[in-house]
Amino acid sequence: MSSARAMILGPSWRVPRPAARVRIAIAVAEDAFARIAEVLHACRASGFVDEVTLASVGVVTGVVGADRLATLMRVPGVAAVEQAEPSGIDRRHWARRGF
Repeated sequence: MSSARAMILGPSWRVPRPAARVRIAIAVAEDAFARIAEVLHACRASGFVDEVTLASVGVVTGVVGADRLATLMRVPGVAAVEQAEPSGIDRRHWARRGF
């Protein structure tokens, strides 16, 4: 890249774009139901933003950067992480929010 172009674009041209956000569902391990708040806290520390928590069945839904999925799988108490697929009205609703 020429120095003239770099001067026009400024330093921000080198800033990497954030990873795409994905909607996910986290299944909490059955033996971790009693400490679901701790598991959720650890998921939040990994970049997860929770939306709905169904404590009685051990499922939490929300959004996270696509590059953080592997990190969430390693959180103690997490049994599975699955990408949620919006459908119907949900698809339009989430499209307006950049998902």
